[in-house]
Amino acid sequence: MPRSYTPKYSHKTFDGIDVLIVSGEVKKFNLRIRPDASVRLSVPSSVRPAQVDAFILDHLDWIKNTVLKTKQKTSANKPSKEEIARDKEILSRLLPALFAKYEPILKVQCTDWRTRYMISRWGSCNVGSGKITINTELAHLPKFCLESVVVHELCHLRIRSHNSEFYALMESVYPKWREARIYLNTHPPRR
Repeated sequence: MPRSYTPKYSHKTFDGIDVLIVSGEVKKFNLRIRPDASVRLSVPSSVRPAQVDAFILDHLDWIKNTVLKTKQKTSANKPSKEEIARDKEILSRLLPALFAKYEPILKVQCTDWRTRYMISRWGSCNVGSGKITINTELAHLPKFCLESVVVHELCHLRIRSHNSEFYALMESVYPKWREARIYLNTHPPRR
């Protein structure tokens, strides 16, 4: 039986750059700059702290340049607060009718919904509380995409996971979901 290993997490700051260090079951150093410009370094559990420090210092110029480029790219594309407020206003006019249309069909009740700007999701559903969040970026896409996301999140109030039963339910309620998914995948949220 393979042993279970829980990774260890720590943070270190180098010249103003915060680095999340994850020590675990990896074979070599793995340095990543994430889309939010955070820095993550995975290291084998056998590595000593001095080796980690030396590795980061050897790569610090590259880390700083990449973090700066990532932040510039993110701030250039990310919508302004004013744009997000306008998008929320647009969606607040469209969403009530969509929830009213699909809740009876699915025999579910969303306890509350909200809109917010998200960089990696079109929507989310807290199954426990029945609350649904819709990405404000959907205000810029064709209505069938918004409708598909609403149906998708409402389906989670009946079926938690993305299994064959879930997709069969999606198909029966909103057959255009596959077309919407292709469109959404080729038009990701601005970052």
